[in-house]
Amino acid sequence: MSKRTIASTCWECGTLCGALLTLGEDGRVAKVAPNPAHPTSKGAFCVKGIRGLPEWTDHPDRLLYPMRRVGPRGDGVWQRLSWDDALEEVAEGLARVRAEHGPLALVGAVSGAFFSRGAVVALLMRSLGSPNWMINQDLCGGCRAVSDRMTGLNIGRGEEIEAANCTLMVGRNPHAADPIQWAELKRAKARGAKLVVLDPFRTPAAEMADVWLRPLPGTDGAIGLAMLHAMIRDRRYDAEFVARWCHGFEALAARVAPCTPEWAAGIAGVAAADIERAASLYADGPSTFVGGHGIDAASNGVQTYRAFHCLGRSAAIWTGWAGTGG
Repeated sequence: MSKRTIASTCWECGTLCGALLTLGEDGRVAKVAPNPAHPTSKGAFCVKGIRGLPEWTDHPDRLLYPMRRVGPRGDGVWQRLSWDDALEEVAEGLARVRAEHGPLALVGAVSGAFFSRGAVVALLMRSLGSPNWMINQDLCGGCRAVSDRMTGLNIGRGEEIEAANCTLMVGRNPHAADPIQWAELKRAKARGAKLVVLDPFRTPAAEMADVWLRPLPGTDGAIGLAMLHAMIRDRRYDAEFVARWCHGFEALAARVAPCTPEWAAGIAGVAAADIERAASLYADGPSTFVGGHGIDAASNGVQTYRAFHCLGRSAAIWTGWAGTGG
């Protein structure tokens, strides 16, 4: 078989960039590269997509059979098991936990976002008397999904960065996580769009932001509430749209009335003036909100997302247009 290159799609993450796979004479993938002709990614790609397939497949440390730890934790001493022995140990362990602590102490988790939603794991948990079953979204995008539904939306992508005059990015690093989005941000900045970034880390997005807020971990929600406060206080919202389409605006306004930028500054460890600046840029619009796993991974992630969804996506506050987040 001669070498050939075929178009494909990278499934390393949900970005789904276009890929070109070069097959060797043995029919195995010899090279993974970006596809400039792909209509969405347009040649964007990341190192995970380039190196994931060959390193997962051919790495000398790849696990090929069950292993049992036989030394102290962290010593790296392992013993090979047969599949039958491994399954027996797992079954005995599950039964022991159920007998000692009850079935609610058991939980099953699966990771496939693109394939089975873990029906087999759900049935296993059900057979053990436990309703506890997680899919990858519970660990990945669960907080935003719950908040989405509470504000009448659905978990989704589609942030219209290239149509926005301001992007508010919270807890997300597209330079490493989403090469398509990173390219969109750079194009937006090149045409003069504004960028507000909330992240404790100095990410590439933070370095090119017009306003970079470095909140203490877990305090992003306070800044979202303070931005809502500032925009309602200054009437930087579409009053006609709110009156016609929004439910609960008065309650929201009352909730954020005490949440001044000075209040949030004391919680998040950022300057009140910077929060005011962020709210002003976002209110100028059209704007879009882009959230990430930095929110999802926090114990208060659902409520934090609710603050920013009210700010940007539920259209409770906006100046003519709001993006769909992601």
